[in-house]
Amino acid sequence: MRQVGGFELNIYHNYEEIIEFLKHLTKHSKHLAIYSNIGRSTKGNEIGVVKISDGFEKEKPVVIIECGIHAREWVAVSTCLWIANDLVKHKPKLLGKYEFHLIPIVNPDGYIYTWNRNRYWRKNLSNHFNNSFSSQCFGADLNRNFDANFCESGASKNPCEQDFCGPFAFSEAESKVLRDYILKQKSKLKAYFALHNFGQFWMYPYAHSHKMPSNIDQLVKLSKLAVDTIKRSKGATYEQGQVAKLIMESSGSSIDWVYDNTACKIVFAIELRDKGQHGFRLPNALIEPTAIEAWSGFPFHFVQSDIKNLEATNNQKVDIEFKSILSEKNILLERISYFVEETNRLNLTFTDRHKFDVICCETFLRNGALAYLLDGLIKNETLDENESMWFHESLAPYQVAICVANGKSIWGSNSLNEVK
Repeated sequence: MRQVGGFELNIYHNYEEIIEFLKHLTKHSKHLAIYSNIGRSTKGNEIGVVKISDGFEKEKPVVIIECGIHAREWVAVSTCLWIANDLVKHKPKLLGKYEFHLIPIVNPDGYIYTWNRNRYWRKNLSNHFNNSFSSQCFGADLNRNFDANFCESGASKNPCEQDFCGPFAFSEAESKVLRDYILKQKSKLKAYFALHNFGQFWMYPYAHSHKMPSNIDQLVKLSKLAVDTIKRSKGATYEQGQVAKLIMESSGSSIDWVYDNTACKIVFAIELRDKGQHGFRLPNALIEPTAIEAWSGFPFHFVQSDIKNLEATNNQKVDIEFKSILSEKNILLERISYFVEETNRLNLTFTDRHKFDVICCETFLRNGALAYLLDGLIKNETLDENESMWFHESLAPYQVAICVANGKSIWGSNSLNEVK
């Protein structure tokens, strides 16, 4: 079992245990993490955020990961905890460039209720109409309560329904807390992810209609990269697309509100495992695989915009330092392939924490030449796809120059056969 200070990340935990863990994690993070109470729920429970970065002195772009807005979606909460621990434990170079703000339980009252009373409860515990708590006619769906085409589609005005939107936009304490926190980060917000389960979808706005977001091409490309990476890392099969098309039209969601009310345009809702076999009762044994595969799809979203706007010239050199959170060989290969695809006539250095460099030293064509080459290396067993050894440990002592031009490859002084 994977433990942190006695806290097992491979099992589900109640609200009190989670808050205690978050405070323990930040206390022992060597100044990488800060825990804060950003507000109170309807019942007065604190809504906590963990901010993780390599130093908070300088202002950095912010990445918000929202979890637990729906009470019964326990694996979303556990995935948030897993990511927080992974960031603190591995200290990726991304922490030098970004602040990660993780909100594991947006809906603490509802989450507690799923532990004590009704495992399938979705809403919070507000009661605007003083209905009996022995009925289902209380609480509001927090992900229908944002002022984004409020209660127009995919939401109910009946308080007895699980998707009750509330009496008015931002009527709920929890949605107001989240809104206000997002607005405090407004000028710095770089990316926003909302984790849910289940269905295995990687989705972009809009949820309220089939209207296309302004940066649709970018969002499609990023979501395809995410699901392809998850699949190549031997994770579950995810589908990508627009929320309204993949699931249903649903107004009042957090992602639609963020997209329309901040400058942040890298906005995604992710439905984690599974496809319905276990649904909301995903077994403990699937927590870590779910978290690992989801997290493997994240980093593209941060580096993509840093690369795509660069003017590609022969004499330009860009150092991108990126420690792979999940450094299995096939994931690193996918990321190298992606970096190459995104650069045209650009010298690019890819560096992980062990100083493994892949120096792309010639013109890289957008025809997938390097991706084809790397796939070939796996297929002809120059690289063993099933080898469990970490890729960076295998290649750390070497600097391998990969030159690709017109689909042909030239290897530097140390060949991969020597590495083996």
